Amino acid sequence: MFSIVVLAGIFSCKIVKYTAADQAKAREERNGVTFGDSAFDAKKYASDIWDTKVLSLIEQTAVNLPDLISGLRSDEKKTCTEYGYRVGEEGSFYNFAVKGKIKILAVHTESRNGTLDGDMEPYDGKKDITVQIGPVFKGSAIRDYLNFISINTFENQVEFAKLGTELNMRVRDTVVKDIDFVKLSGKECTLTGVFTLDNGVDSIVLIPVKITGVEK
Repeated sequence: MFSIVVLAGIFSCKIVKYTAADQAKAREERNGVTFGDSAFDAKKYASDIWDTKVLSLIEQTAVNLPDLISGLRSDEKKTCTEYGYRVGEEGSFYNFAVKGKIKILAVHTESRNGTLDGDMEPYDGKKDITVQIGPVFKGSAIRDYLNFISINTFENQVEFAKLGTELNMRVRDTVVKDIDFVKLSGKECTLTGVFTLDNGVDSIVLIPVKITGVEK
């Protein structure tokens, strides 16, 4: 059986073959949930794995943000190999989990893909990263950082895309909900999140999975 994998931006386009035995093993590992069939509920699956697997993996592997950025600037290849995770082969983008304290320089809510400009420690008044605050989130960095999920186990690429969306919606519903970011401009917060290194170290766009030090 062939699964045509269409990967834009983060992945390269290729055809992946996997056997019936591979599929059976994958189903067993997923406790009987078959991606692509009527039994698979992306929203429920994202909810079920959020605390025990998603947050657990990201929090355990998160690298100090200033250290990671410094490493990427000095030796990107080594830093990517040591701390990054990518789906697919050579040429696909690396994804990273990071943690650290930032000062919020500005908040942008003109579009539904709201963002804020973050200045990481030591503060110099300049933007180091962009943090997505929703309610609409772009990209699939959370899904693509999860080393326990393989695109080859999905029988339906639509379901793979849905899972990425539902993981982002967990951020909307459990991480940024009820936080008035506009009032936080000029203040500090501590966050843990993930990003895809697709536009270089000077254009990091992070999606948070945990934010502390702010009042909801």
